[in-house]
Amino acid sequence: MKTFILLSIIFSIHVHPSSIDSLDSEHFIVGDSVKISILNNFLEEEVSIPLVAINRADRIIFPHLGEFDISNKTIGQFKFDLKKRVSQRLYLKDPNLLIDINKNILVSVVLQNRFLGDYKMKYKSSLGELLKAVDLITIKEMDPENIHLTRKYTKTIIDLQHNPYLTKTTLEHNDLIKINSRVENTQNYYYLVGNFNKVGRYYMDTKITLMDLLATQTLTQPRYTRKFYIFRKLKHETIIIEADARQLMKMGDLTQNISIQGGDVVLASVERKMHLLQKFRHILDQYTDMDDFIKKTEALRIFD
Repeated sequence: MKTFILLSIIFSIHVHPSSIDSLDSEHFIVGDSVKISILNNFLEEEVSIPLVAINRADRIIFPHLGEFDISNKTIGQFKFDLKKRVSQRLYLKDPNLLIDINKNILVSVVLQNRFLGDYKMKYKSSLGELLKAVDLITIKEMDPENIHLTRKYTKTIIDLQHNPYLTKTTLEHNDLIKINSRVENTQNYYYLVGNFNKVGRYYMDTKITLMDLLATQTLTQPRYTRKFYIFRKLKHETIIIEADARQLMKMGDLTQNISIQGGDVVLASVERKMHLLQKFRHILDQYTDMDDFIKKTEALRIFD
C-alpha cells in the first residue's frame, strides 16, 4: 500500500516553498513554529509528527525525531541536520522533505531616546507595516523626514515625506528603528495659552483661523473671554495682534478673523492688561523649551 506521510514545521508568516531557500541564512527565534512534510512511497506504515512550536532559543524537540540544537545555527543548517536525522530514523537514503515555514522577526523601536519595545513582525515585513503597529500618538508626532534604520553596523536615514515609496523597505531581524519627533519650528506648531482649557502645543497640518479655534477649543471663562492676542515672532521683534471675539462671532466682523501662522502663540484673555501682555512677550522671547514655556505662562492663566 502506498503511503503519504505529512509532518509539519510552522513560523508566524506563510512562506511559499519556492521562497524557502531565502530563509536558509536566517535563525529561529522564540515564537516560531515548525511544520515538516515527509513524502515517501516506500514506507510500510504512515508516520505523523505533530506541529511543534519553538519556545526556547537553543533547541527544538520533535516527537519520534528527538531534540535538535538550534543555538547559533541557521535554518539551512537545521534543515541539513533534520534530513540526516530522518534518514537515520526512517532508514531512507535520501528523504524527500517539504518544509513550510512561517517566520517571525523582532524589530526594536525607539522614540527619540525612549525605548518603545520589540515588535514581533512577519518575515519580510515592511517599514510601513511596522509603523501601523506603533501607537497612533507616536505616529502623529513622528518626523517623516527623519527616521533612522540601524542594521548591524550601518545606519540609514529614511525620508518618507519626499520618498513615500520607502514605506516598502523590507525589515530584517534585529533592525533598530528610531523615530524622531517633528522638529519644533515656525512651520510645524502653534501654541494656545491663557484661558484655553487645553493649553499647549498643536501641530499645524492645515490652515487655521481664530474662528476655527473658537469652534474647536473650549475656554475656562467663555462668557467673559473676549480678547485674543496673537504673539508672532518676526526676524527682529515680536508683534502682538489683537482680535475681538465678540465682534467676530456676534457681529460678523471678519476683519477679526485672524489667520494663525506656524509659531504663533494665541493668548485668550478677559481684558487687555498691558503689563501682563508684556510679561508674555518677555517669556516668549526667552523660552527654549515648550514645557517650561507652558509652565511659566500657566501662572498668568486667568485674566480677571
